[in-house]
Amino acid sequence: MAKHTWSGSDDDWVRSRYQAAYDVLRARGQSDDAAKPIAISIVSHWAIETGRGKNEYNYNVGNITAVGAQPHVELRDISGVTMRFRAFMSLAEGVGAYLDLLSQSRYANAKEMLFSNPTSSDWYIALGHAGWFDPTAAQPPSTWDAARTLYESVRKSVAQVIG
Repeated sequence: MAKHTWSGSDDDWVRSRYQAAYDVLRARGQSDDAAKPIAISIVSHWAIETGRGKNEYNYNVGNITAVGAQPHVELRDISGVTMRFRAFMSLAEGVGAYLDLLSQSRYANAKEMLFSNPTSSDWYIALGHAGWFDPTAAQPPSTWDAARTLYESVRKSVAQVIG
C-alpha cells in the first residue's frame, strides 16, 4: 500500500532529508566537508523526484524502481506510466538503498562525478543518461538542457535552506 512518508513544509522536508543523507554518508566514511555538498546534491535530486516530499511514498526518496520480489507500491510516474516503486520501512533504509544503487555499475559514472565535484550538475545529467530519468519522456516532454537548468535551480534553493 502506498503510504505518504512526509507531511509538513518544503523546507522541513529538505532539512530532514539532508540530515538523513548526511548521516548515511558520514556512516559510510565520508568526511564532514565531503558529506555536506554531496548531501545537498542528493537532496536536490530527491526534491525533483518527489516534489519536495509531496510524492514521497514509503521512504522512497529517489523513486527507485522495484525489481523481482522487492517490496513495492504501484504508482504512476511523470510519463503517466504505472510502475513498481520500491517500498522501505524507514528513511534510513530508503537513503541507504539509494546510495547502494548509485554504487552499481549502471550509475557508477554519475556517482563518481557526484563525489568528485558535488556542486556540478554534470552528475545529475549522467544519472539521467544512465537511465534514472528521461526528460524527453515526461508529460509534457522536456529537454536535457531544461533538466540541467531545473536541477541547478533546485540545488541552489536546497543549499539556501541548508545554509
